[in-house]
Amino acid sequence: MIRRTSFFIGLAVLLAGCGAAAAPTSQIPSVAPPPSQPPAAKPSPGAAASGKLRIAYAGPFDNMAVMWVAKDAGLFDKYGLDVDLTLISGSPIASAALVSHDVDMVEMSGPAVVNAVTQNTDEVMIAGFENIFIFTLMVDPSIKTMADLKGKTAAVTLVGSEDDSVLRKVLTDNKLQPDTDVHITPVRDPGGQLAAFSSKQAQAVMTAGANVANLKKVGAVPLLDIGKLRIPFQSAGLVTTRAYLSSHRQEALSAVKASGDAIHRIKTDQAGTKAIMAKYLKNSDPDVLAASWQADADFMEDVPAPSLPGFQEILTERKITAHKPEDFVDQSLVRELDQQGFFGSLR
Repeated sequence: MIRRTSFFIGLAVLLAGCGAAAAPTSQIPSVAPPPSQPPAAKPSPGAAASGKLRIAYAGPFDNMAVMWVAKDAGLFDKYGLDVDLTLISGSPIASAALVSHDVDMVEMSGPAVVNAVTQNTDEVMIAGFENIFIFTLMVDPSIKTMADLKGKTAAVTLVGSEDDSVLRKVLTDNKLQPDTDVHITPVRDPGGQLAAFSSKQAQAVMTAGANVANLKKVGAVPLLDIGKLRIPFQSAGLVTTRAYLSSHRQEALSAVKASGDAIHRIKTDQAGTKAIMAKYLKNSDPDVLAASWQADADFMEDVPAPSLPGFQEILTERKITAHKPEDFVDQSLVRELDQQGFFGSLR
């Protein structure tokens, strides 16, 4: 794991400080190891090695599975990439590492990109894997309505992370003031959320996939399934810098190919995907793996274009008017591959 130096943390705090998934579509807008691994994909004919690519993912969340599957199923190799895949917990910290050129790409969420770009960095999302809110608000059984959250504590991973952004929007939409009516506490990762709820330090958790199943096991119940609202929101995606994209476009294209292939593998190879998830989630509980796989299969995009409406939702939520969604995305790689019929060929 990349060491989080004081510089990274300071930069991450700066990036986070500026701010407090739909059915797949083919249209592009203008802690036990797994019992087995799926067979690795064979290299495509003529695929030349493109050099080493350093990619990070922002946490042990099931929506990070695109990079996990691309790595462990041999899909990066298939498209000529030699990838060093690293965990950097929390989108703000992973974003700081990207800005500092310690990694070339990060799988993370849209709010961190907005934070970075509004602080004058050149980050850009080149693929969008989940483009709506897919979180579930899990609560103590004594909480029956949103109004019952007043005076309670909700646990998120990090301030500025995706779950924090979703929680703040939901509270505001229900006439509850974040940090005033409902105390929001950052606890670093899903394990911290589970611990905070289990110890009764938090009565609510905004989470998804695997952690929903974990929280149910300690007595939490769902209060609000955000995914059913189908609100556009840029969740997990692949992010790089415009400078890197300009000088390494072929590598970026190959990374998007591997990502699209990984999404197809996730949706069509449930057993193999669960085996890979078990490794990265460090959890072989069948209920957890089933919830994780189902969330990805239901909400990941077949054609992974970053979502302009999804970024607009983030800008609207944060009352940012000096930028437009196009400032945060480059859809040209996905568009190019889609026009070539690449994504259709995977089905």
